[in-house]
Order: sequence, then C-alpha cells, then structure tokens
Amino acid sequence: MTTTKPLPAVVDAGMTPGPISVGQGLAVQEKRPSLFSLRADQLALTDLLLTADVGEDDTIAAVDKWTAELDAAQGDKVDSYCQIIRHLELNASLARAEQERYAMLAKSRQNAADRLKAALKDHMERTGQKKIETPHNRLSIVANGGAQGVEIPDAALLPDEYIDLVPTPNVAKVRAALQGTKDVAAVEVRGATLKPRGTHLRMA
Repeated sequence: MTTTKPLPAVVDAGMTPGPISVGQGLAVQEKRPSLFSLRADQLALTDLLLTADVGEDDTIAAVDKWTAELDAAQGDKVDSYCQIIRHLELNASLARAEQERYAMLAKSRQNAADRLKAALKDHMERTGQKKIETPHNRLSIVANGGAQGVEIPDAALLPDEYIDLVPTPNVAKVRAALQGTKDVAAVEVRGATLKPRGTHLRMA
C-alpha cells in the first residue's frame, strides 16, 4: 500500500500562519507577511474583511470610516489601503494555489478509486458474475440510467431536419463595424451598441 505524505505548509520566515476557509472542508494557511508591516488598525480592518459577510453593517461602517479619513491624511491612508490590498491579494493567491493542490489530490484519489471499480467490474464480467455479496459489501452490474447514448461519426451525413442551426453573433465583426477605422467610417448595427469602457484601479 502506498502512503501519501501530508501536504507541506508553505510558511516563510516572518510570516504568521492562520487558517482561512476556501470551500467546504478545505482549509489553507493565511500568511501575514512582515514585508507589509501591517499596523494594529490595518490588521483589525483586514480581519474584519476576512471574517465578516460582505455587506454586513459593521464591515460597511469600518470601510466607510477609513474612506472618510482620506481627506485628513490622504498619503498615509492611501498607503494603508495599498498595504491591505496587497496583503489580501497575496492571501487570495495562496488560497488559489492550495485549492488547485487539493483539486489535483482529489482527482488522483478519484481516478485510483475508479480504476479499482473498473478492475472489479472486469473480474465479474470475465467470471460471469452479475452479483457478489460479502459480509460487508454487495456488488452488482447494472445498466446505466438516463437517455441512451447515440454515436454520430459524421454529422455531415445527417439529414437537415436533424441539424439545429443556432445563430451566433460575430462580436468581433460587430465591434469593428461600430468602431470603424481611419479608412472606414463607423456604421450603425441594428440591435447592437458599443458599451462605455469601464475603469479599474492600477497599483504601482
């Protein structure tokens, strides 16, 4: 039997781990890098954002309070915001990495279980057994449920009445027509308009 080593916790010097939840039954390590040197008030706001439900009155009030103080000490507050944002983004990245690791582990375990089930089924079919009963388990080979599968090697050979043609907008072509170029004037396209560009915050 092959033993599996537990997944190592990635903890660097100067980081204090603490559990945060990522999906049901999945815990990863949250790290507070000393690089960002979060102050007590920053940590308090970070903890509130991580533990409270989005939209809770306490969370909204805390963020609004920090926002209201921007005018009084904009430089310090903006730096504090950026530190917290980078701290949270790092934790999000670590959580995604752990989530991917556990997803790979789950896939490998499921594949191993599927291979064992296939081996049992193959044994039963080779020995002509439809059922096997043991003191602890009852096995049986049964037909798959649901709609019966249909094999279509070449869809081009099917009559037209068995083909569904679903119109798909060519978004790139519509955009090009609405925007125009330096050589071709923009034109109206019935049923389509250009949406205004959104904005985002860039941190450097």
